[in-house]
Amino acid sequence: MEKNVFALFVMLLIFALVFSLSEELNADGKYLMDIKMRLFDKHNHLENWNSSDSTPCGWKGVICNNDINPMVESLDLHAMNLSGSLSSSIGGLVHLLHLNLSQNTFSGFIPKEIGNCSSLQVLSLNINEFEGQIPVEIGRLSKLTELHLSNNQLSGPLPDEIGNLSSLSILTLYTNHLSGSFPRSIGNLKRLIRFRAGQNMISGSLPQEIGGCESLEYLGLTQNQISGEIPKELGLLKNLQCLVLRENSLHGAIPKELGNCTNLEVLALYQNNLVEEIPKELGKLEALKRLYLYRNELTGNIPREIGNLSVAIEIDFSENLLTGEIPIELVNIKGIPIHLCQLSNLMMLNLGSNKLARNVPYGITTCKSLVYLRLFGNNLRGKFPSNLCKLVNLSTVELDQNQFTGPIPPQVGYFKKLQRLHLSNNHFSSELPKEIANLSQLVSFNVSSNYLSGRVPVELFKCRKLQRLDLSGNDFAGTLSGEIGTLSQLELLRLSHNNFSGNIPLEIGKLLRPNTFSTWESYYARIPPTQ
Repeated sequence: MEKNVFALFVMLLIFALVFSLSEELNADGKYLMDIKMRLFDKHNHLENWNSSDSTPCGWKGVICNNDINPMVESLDLHAMNLSGSLSSSIGGLVHLLHLNLSQNTFSGFIPKEIGNCSSLQVLSLNINEFEGQIPVEIGRLSKLTELHLSNNQLSGPLPDEIGNLSSLSILTLYTNHLSGSFPRSIGNLKRLIRFRAGQNMISGSLPQEIGGCESLEYLGLTQNQISGEIPKELGLLKNLQCLVLRENSLHGAIPKELGNCTNLEVLALYQNNLVEEIPKELGKLEALKRLYLYRNELTGNIPREIGNLSVAIEIDFSENLLTGEIPIELVNIKGIPIHLCQLSNLMMLNLGSNKLARNVPYGITTCKSLVYLRLFGNNLRGKFPSNLCKLVNLSTVELDQNQFTGPIPPQVGYFKKLQRLHLSNNHFSSELPKEIANLSQLVSFNVSSNYLSGRVPVELFKCRKLQRLDLSGNDFAGTLSGEIGTLSQLELLRLSHNNFSGNIPLEIGKLLRPNTFSTWESYYARIPPTQ
């Protein structure tokens, strides 16, 4: 009897031992539990992470392989409102292929042990609050194809070891506090397709080795402190579609070699210190849709080859030192090129704040898609280009601060979609045309500082959407119609420095409501005494 009881006890002991061994959480599960312990899970997303399970393969956000002894291949905890730090135990998940912790509020350093995840292909830590430097150990992830570290608090330089990521195709580092210069090893990334590191404090020159990134399609380095010249080696990037180097401290000339990037669709070099002429080779970029060169110190003429950009939607050369005339002939075109007339898809043309002279070319009327025309701050002359009125899609016309003369023609009434018409600081004369009543969409009308005369036509006050009206600094005379009181959306009204007579219309009182006028000026600066 005693022997049977002893035998039964031994069997139960063995069974309990086997059962307990079979139920013990595996190594990957223990690493994950340690990661969980360092997190604050406000909404209990990780509630089913149970240490009594044998594997973590059924846990939320965890995917395992199908081996007999399953290992964690994917950990996706993105957008779970998790906070806390990332445990160094992450380095124990050596079979991990995908790690996505994005859109949380993780803080602290990125653990150097991340470099032990030698199988990792995609690492997404973006939109968190990670701080400190990018660990050099990331350079050991030779299988990594995507690295997303944007929108964090990372600082310090980009490690030279980044050049070891030979499989990398996407690298996003934008909106951090990264500093220092780009490592020359960046040129080793032959498979890199997309590289974005804007909104940092990166300084120094863009290394010429960047030309080694032969697969690059998107290079975005906006709002840094990058200096030096634009490397001509960028011309080696035959696949480049988007080059954004805006708002840096780049100087020197725009390299003509950029004309070799024939797949380029967006070229944004504005707000730098670029000098010399716009290279004519840019005219070879026949796929270019957007060209932004404004706020530099570019000089000389706009090359007529720009007219080859037949699919362009937006071109902005404003706020430079461009010069030249606009001859009628197609030979040796200077100033605003007549070749722009070939740009049938062009929606925005901004050449403001330069020194362009002579007339607006007649052929510009073939730009049927033009919506925004900004030619302010030049030396353009002649009469109001009435041919512009054929461009029925125009919503903005800014010809202010030029040398235009003569009357504003009645054809201005053809601008049925016009919202902004700015003609101030010119030499326009005669009366305002009554056809201005047709501008039913007009929001802002500025003809200040001209030589306009006669009565202000009552038809102007049929533009009921007007929010800003500036007639100051002219020779308008007579009384002002009480119809002005119908402009119920008016926010700014300037009528000073004219020759109005009579009483101020009582209807103006309808406009004097709180928050209605952002600027108020004396209406009648030169009113003669009433008789």
